[in-house]
Amino acid sequence: MIIYHEKLKKEAECMAEAVAQVYGMTVDIEEADLGKFYREVELKDGKGREIRDFGFLEEKGPRKVDGKAIDEFRILLLKDDIYVPGASKCLEDWAFGYSYPDFETAVLSVARLRGKDSVPADKVEVPMKRYLDRVAHLAVHEIGHGHIDRKHMKMAVWCKTDPKGKVIQEMKLGEHCTDPHCAMYEVIDLVPKPHEFMLLGKRKKFDAYLDPLLDAGRYPEWLCKQCDAAAMKGDDRKPQKQYLKISERVKKILSEPEKVIDLTE
Repeated sequence: MIIYHEKLKKEAECMAEAVAQVYGMTVDIEEADLGKFYREVELKDGKGREIRDFGFLEEKGPRKVDGKAIDEFRILLLKDDIYVPGASKCLEDWAFGYSYPDFETAVLSVARLRGKDSVPADKVEVPMKRYLDRVAHLAVHEIGHGHIDRKHMKMAVWCKTDPKGKVIQEMKLGEHCTDPHCAMYEVIDLVPKPHEFMLLGKRKKFDAYLDPLLDAGRYPEWLCKQCDAAAMKGDDRKPQKQYLKISERVKKILSEPEKVIDLTE
């Protein structure tokens, strides 16, 4: 596996250590100009950069060893704030990261991991250990979307409500683990905020926040037993068919028309 980063060597090294521990992969690190990966988009309440342009990946192509192309997973570690491809183009559609199993690629941004809350920051405003813990956790999480068979997982949906509790905005987040101590449990923000929750399957969840998860105790092995058993590990894995199988299933779910959410349990 390789991590391409925008002058974020310390963060990349931290990610590499966590990924090697959890997935048993050899991880290389390379600084790169990732500007071609972004696409400027107009948002309802401002401008942003959408994570949709794969010009960088096409330009780099697969790495080669002894003249042969390597089938490997790639992480793009970005400085700038990023937004969900094809979402409603609102500033609230930002993302910590995003996984593209078909491209064997995960994208992560540190912009919202540097501060006390998820407001984008240009410099680290929290203890370095907390910041790097956030970065490593999200790396393991996003890679998991391409390395773990998600048959046991549930669809996660971010829901924003009005003061009376009525859902006024929602965004599908893909399939995630239901164990709140697992790295594959979804997080919708760093710290709790009013008027929002996560719908996981048909259950309302008010604990989908990264800092409380880190404080409460993520599993020492990072993954729960189900996720660990379903994970592909090591450098000799052959994941391509599995990637396509998983991503096509998720793609079908995400392409379904929006429905009224049934919040009854």
